[in-house]
Amino acid sequence: EYPMLASLDYLLIKQKHAGQDIVSDSGPDDDEAVLPQHRPCKRLVDVAVRFGLTLVFFFLGVVMPKVGCVTDLVGAVFMSPMAFVLPGLFHWGATRGKATTVEIIVDMTLIALGTASMILGIVAAPTCFSAPG
Repeated sequence: EYPMLASLDYLLIKQKHAGQDIVSDSGPDDDEAVLPQHRPCKRLVDVAVRFGLTLVFFFLGVVMPKVGCVTDLVGAVFMSPMAFVLPGLFHWGATRGKATTVEIIVDMTLIALGTASMILGIVAAPTCFSAPG
């Protein structure tokens, strides 16, 4: 499922990872093996963790002033590289020596746009947080 929640699974119910190679808690004479990721305890832990994370994020949104500024900053810092810089870099690296001039120009344009939007978002963040209201 979610790698982040897998660490909680290990801490709470000692399940190392989900998969077919995990020994089930069912007995040898059971007709159907019950894998640990399907046990009621595991489902309850999953629901509790998801509900708890939702509550934490809800309260952070209520308590935190200027949520829009925070999402703008997070978007500038993380989404610009993911959407523009990394695809351009990966494509450029994968086609090095075989890329056409147009492909290289497109890759460099993606990298430049992503870097510029990241820098502009970071530069604009202090003015957003200091603005009244």
